Amino acid sequence: MMFDRILKTVKSLIEKHGLLHPREMAERCGLLVLEIPYRRLHGISFFFAGLRVIAVDSSLPPYRKNGTLFHEITHQILHPGMTRFFIETIPTKRPARYELEADLGGLIYALMWDRQGFEDSGYNVYRFAELYGFCRAAANLVINNLETRGPELLRIMGYEVPDPEDWVP
Repeated sequence: MMFDRILKTVKSLIEKHGLLHPREMAERCGLLVLEIPYRRLHGISFFFAGLRVIAVDSSLPPYRKNGTLFHEITHQILHPGMTRFFIETIPTKRPARYELEADLGGLIYALMWDRQGFEDSGYNVYRFAELYGFCRAAANLVINNLETRGPELLRIMGYEVPDPEDWVP
């Protein structure tokens, strides 16, 4: 199942490096982050002269920059060796799946990293995903898994779940 595989990857990344700001996580993963004024794309990851590079549109607001970094870091981890050039020149149905996987990984990481932002979003996964620039399909996968797995998934993601007996509506 895609969700479980990506959740496991994100948890492994956090266990290895800690729950870090996306720029710090990129550096720990050996990625060079560049900010460039490029309004056509929010971000892109590629290889150049032996370096793994993530370029992010410098005009994006901070949440979107962080979301783009999370997305591109996830691409580098889940899809090593894939670049936009490779994907666009080889006709397959993979790009949509790869983009969804990168958004899902980024969203899971962001939910674990920015608990205050999630709270400020009213614990609304759609609103939180939109704030960071993640697709609705990734938010749907998170919500579907929260609905079926409930408190167990919240605990796995590092949230403290109140005892239902202590709940006062």
